[in-house]
Amino acid sequence: MKYSIGLVIGLIIFASCSGGKEVGLDTAPLLQIKGPYWQEVISGQQDDPKTMILILPYVTELGSYQVDSVYFKGYHEALVKSMMQNNQAVYRTRINTDQPVTPIVPPYAILENEALVSYIDFEKKKRYFKVSNVEMREPMYLP
Repeated sequence: MKYSIGLVIGLIIFASCSGGKEVGLDTAPLLQIKGPYWQEVISGQQDDPKTMILILPYVTELGSYQVDSVYFKGYHEALVKSMMQNNQAVYRTRINTDQPVTPIVPPYAILENEALVSYIDFEKKKRYFKVSNVEMREPMYLP
């Protein structure tokens, strides 16, 4: 009797752990972000929307990662792979901050200077990792 109860409990735990696509928070991600920053973009045109950009420079391309989005400062936006003028590979996003929005709560708590990146791994499971110490840089002024 004790053996069958233990077996049932073990099967329930195994099924709950392996059943979903959501894996969780990756505390040691393979994708290394180095020197992340954000800055406001201030346009010289009065009718242009207020925006900010988030730049996540990375060291090595990982084919097994499909980085797709980021939670940052109450926003959830798609990330785009890009090259900076100095040939630095980055993930970036532009966030329209002109309109008041209801802050989006990320699936895992993040601090004011952190971002939460979501990606799909090689097993097609959704995963997340935190990017710490996202530095605020001086605003970028456009004509």
